[in-house]
Amino acid sequence: MTGGTGVKSESLHQPEELPLYYEAGTLNLPGIAGLNEGLKLLEDGAMERDEARTAELTRRLTGGLAGIPGIHLIGGRGGILSFTLDGHDPEETGYLLSEMYGISVRTGLHCAPLIHEHIGTSPRGTVRVSPSDRNTEAEMDAFVEAVGKIAGKYKSRLFGE
Repeated sequence: MTGGTGVKSESLHQPEELPLYYEAGTLNLPGIAGLNEGLKLLEDGAMERDEARTAELTRRLTGGLAGIPGIHLIGGRGGILSFTLDGHDPEETGYLLSEMYGISVRTGLHCAPLIHEHIGTSPRGTVRVSPSDRNTEAEMDAFVEAVGKIAGKYKSRLFGE
């Protein structure tokens, strides 16, 4: 409710007069400017275009990954797709994607252990990829190719194969 003393920096107390009373310190001008730009994007339909683009890329990714033997796809809506590969630990798969292909993913239980227990991916979790409207078709194809290579070429050390 209160913070700095605003325009009365020399004072130890919040100003009593309005509207200064409601200014609890310096205004967050970068935040206000960012909010304004965000609202402009919403008004011109950018959010709907971004969501449609993300959905299109996620469908492309899902379709490509579905052709990889031993893959189990989970989700695939809203720009979030998780998967497991038979015989491959998700953490190891994420490491290989990062180190060999420069692709960042999230692995593990994703702060949702009960969901993973329910869908049968506990205790190791899944690999989660999150395409956005800023990604390209070529990046989706490169991801599918990288996962395919990992699935076909590499034996997991963690599974003792």
